[in-house]
Parts: sequence; structure tokens; C-alpha cells
Amino acid sequence: MNIGETIQYHRKRLGLSQEDLGQQLNLSRQTISLWENGQTVPTIDNFVRLKEIFGVSVDTLLGCASAPEVEEKPQPVETYRFAFTEEDNKIRYKAWITALVRALCIPFAILVIMFIYTLNGNVTITKGAVVTQHDFKAAAPLFALLLIVYLIAAVRVLKPNIKLFQARLALSQSKIYEYNTFYNFFTLTVKKNDETTSFYKVYYEDLERIEESEHFFSLTAGGICFEIPKRLLPENSFCSFLANSYPAKTKIVKTRDAWSIASLVMIIASALSLPIALLLMVKFAGDTANFNFIEKMWLFFLPLPIPLASVVLGIVLKKKKYYAYKSNITVGCIMAVILCIYGCFTFIFAGVNKQYNAPVLALEEYLDTDIPQYMHIEKQEQPYTDQNGQIHYSVSCYSNVYFDKTQTEEFTKTLVTDTRWLHARPDELEDIINPLFRGTGYDYYLIYNISENEFNTLPGQKGEYQFINAFFSEKSKKLLIVEYIICYK
Repeated sequence: MNIGETIQYHRKRLGLSQEDLGQQLNLSRQTISLWENGQTVPTIDNFVRLKEIFGVSVDTLLGCASAPEVEEKPQPVETYRFAFTEEDNKIRYKAWITALVRALCIPFAILVIMFIYTLNGNVTITKGAVVTQHDFKAAAPLFALLLIVYLIAAVRVLKPNIKLFQARLALSQSKIYEYNTFYNFFTLTVKKNDETTSFYKVYYEDLERIEESEHFFSLTAGGICFEIPKRLLPENSFCSFLANSYPAKTKIVKTRDAWSIASLVMIIASALSLPIALLLMVKFAGDTANFNFIEKMWLFFLPLPIPLASVVLGIVLKKKKYYAYKSNITVGCIMAVILCIYGCFTFIFAGVNKQYNAPVLALEEYLDTDIPQYMHIEKQEQPYTDQNGQIHYSVSCYSNVYFDKTQTEEFTKTLVTDTRWLHARPDELEDIINPLFRGTGYDYYLIYNISENEFNTLPGQKGEYQFINAFFSEKSKKLLIVEYIICYK
């Protein structure tokens, strides 16, 4: 045979296509075709590489030695024959159970967070004069039931699967696994008592996933996982070749020691520090909203040690040259900054909160009585002037104060016994009620002349007077406070 026929023979013997051989030599398929057709010949360097790939001498490639028939069965490049040991199976079982528990813990953690939130959470929605409060405490039994059902289902799923996997591992110790590798595929023959029980042939291009852990190489194809102990493999085995040839399919599975586990735990804890702060807000802030809510935002500082601890751990891991230290520092710094920003709102907007509470505090001072803790307040600065006959009105602001059911009942009891609050709007006081807010549809009315310290009376003489109108509705659970000035002529 000439040189081209010899190259073609050995290529086919190993089950290689022209393109496969070209990849091995970093050449194109057309170059291999030209060699085999006798149009060109390899260079000296290429002869040396062909000698290594085919496992033959240069004399054979030059046609100086006879070659067997092309139909000869290709010989494997590498062969591995082994049985899984008890130590191998312990490692395989630990990896399997860890992955399974990790997958089950994710929905469990979500259910726990939702259950905790329902124990403390409520949402208040205000649309004009209508206030709707959604209390999620009623959903707590549902999430508790879901948690119990999930735990029962998890145990029922885990128990038989653990027994099945343990039986499978025990069975693998009684079998012999023989891997034969070629240049574009590998075969696996499984034998028990010298009888073949299974045979697989897998082309490298059909591999779906390649995983390399500390103790095993795992090759997945067609939903079947082929595991080979690394203790059997030389440094430049076919598994290493596959990992380098298919980087997109390859995953390095690092063994988790105490430091890596601590790193992962702190990353997760740092990410959860913001939800923890929100749960603390819901727990301690109660039903308050808007600017009352801001008074409690210092609670965002309470989970701050968690991301700071993650940053410290990242610095320690950096000194120990752990690969994941950047995640600890990055996530820790981001969450720490977010918590500090929100926590500072209490101090930045403290004055704003007092400003919005001012109408309620002023009314409490004028009445010399306490108004129940309200749920929500809306204050609007609305300068307005109006000329009505002999009276000139000038409105400075008005506020809508909303209560929940309990607060409304408590406030109503106070109003019933307080003679300063009127059950009907008196016609004789119509002139000193601000025309923008006539108070229709309310159950209790109060007109206070701040300048003369008089309730529900006309001014004694002409002049400028400062007034507060207060109207309360049991149905809407709303208190309307209007501050204005009258030029009484």
C-alpha cells in the first residue's frame, strides 16, 4: 500500500473520520483527503504525530511494512476494568443524598418564609375614603398545613428512594465494569459471574454532561450516568481529553469542606438579611404605614451583622485562597449597603414624620384628649382662598386620618361622651365651616376656634381667626382635619 492508503487504513482501524483525524492534527479535513488520495504527503512533523496517534512505526506509514485487512476490529486506546469498592459507594451515596436534600430544602425554605410572613403580615390599601386592610394571619394555618404535607411527602419519597439507591450500590460491588475507549466513542461492558449483563456504546459527541469531582468522572448520555473512579485514571486519560474537548458540557464539582460550607451558608444568609429585616418591620411596626413606618426603619440595622460577617469570612477565605471568597465579599457588601441605606431613613426623615403627625397632635392638644393610634394618614398642603359674602376663607392644609375597626370603636366611645363633638352639623355655624369641606356624610362634627379657644360658636367680633374643622365617619373609619383662617367681617 502507498502512504495515502496506509493512512486511510489506520484511520478506519481506529474508527476515525477524516475530520476527526484532522482535529487531532490541527489540520482540515481536505488536507487528510489529499493525503489519502495520494495528491500530497504529510510533513515530517505530521508523520511523527500520525505515528503517535496510530501507534505504529514510521516505516509502516511509509508502506515499508505490510498491514492487515481493513476489516480488522479497531483496538481500544485505553481499557479500564474495575469493581466499585465499599469506599467508592460511600462517596457516591454521600454525593447523591446531598444533592437530593439540597433540592428538597429550597421549597421547604420558601414555605417557612411564607409561613412566618403570614403570622405577622398585613397590607393596607387606601382608595380615597375607602380603607381596606388585608390581614394574612388567616392564611397561617394553610401554610402550616402545607409545611406538614410537604414534610410527610418528602419523607415518603426519600425513604424508598434511599433504600433503592443503597441496594443499587450494593449490587454494583458484585459486578465488573470494563471501559474500552476509542478516538470517537467508548464502550462499557458490565459483567456478573463472567457473564455479560449490559453493553453500552457511546459516541463522545452524544455526551450530555461531563462532571469531574474529587473522586469520580461522571459521563451522562441518553439519561444514563457512567461513573469512573479517578483512582484508575492516568493524568492524561480519555476523560481529561473529553473535559478539554467539550468545555461547555463539563462541570467541575468541588468537594465541600467546612470552609466552603460556611461560605455558602453566609452567602445565603446575607441574601436573606433583607427579607429578615422586612419581617422584623412587620413584627414590630404593627399596622403603622407610610411615615409611621419610617420611624421603625432603624430595625434594618439589626440583621446588619450577617452581611458584615460574610465580608469578614470572604477576607479570611481570600487569605486561604478559596475560590468563592469574592461571592462572600460582593454579596455581603451589597446587602450591608442596602440595610444601612434603609436603616438611615429613620434619622433622615424623622422630621418629616413629625410634620405629617402635626395635625393629629395639634387636635389632641386642643381637645386635651388622646386620639387612638391611627393606621394611616394622608396630609395635603393645599393653599386656597375663597370669598363668601362677608367672610374670606384661607385653607392651609387638610388631613385624612384612617383607623382600623378596633381603633374606630375605641374612638367612637370617646366621641359619644365628649359634648364638644356634635352629632349633626348646625346650620347656624354654616358660615364658619370651610366651604371646601362641608363634612357631609360624617357622624361627628367639631368646629374649634383656635384664636378664641371656643368650640362650635361664632366669633364674638370681626377679625381674623384660625380654625380647625374635624369630621369623623364610623363607616369609612376616617377622621378629616381641616386647618384654615377666616377673615370674619
